[in-house]
Amino acid sequence: MSPALAEQTATKSAPELVQHCGGGSRWESDSILSPFLNSATATATVDNDGNALFAFAGISCAAGVSNVSVVVNGTKGHTYRTSQ
Repeated sequence: MSPALAEQTATKSAPELVQHCGGGSRWESDSILSPFLNSATATATVDNDGNALFAFAGISCAAGVSNVSVVVNGTKGHTYRTSQ
C-alpha cells in the first residue's frame, strides 16, 4: 500500500482461510480489538511505510487456496491468493 495511507485503518477479510481451520483461528494486529478469534475480518493501522501487519494462526487447518482481501477506509482494495 502507499505511505499516503499512513495512520488509516486497513480491514482484512479472509472467510475462506478461517473456514479451512476446523479447530479455530486467531488474527493478531496492532488494533486495540486484537486478537480477533474465529473471525473472517480484522483491522490494523497502516504504518508510515504503507504496511498493515496481520498475523494468523489456525488449529486443524485443511490445505487449500484462500482469497485474502484488504481495504483501507473504503478505498479500492487488494485481493491476494494464498495457499496452505
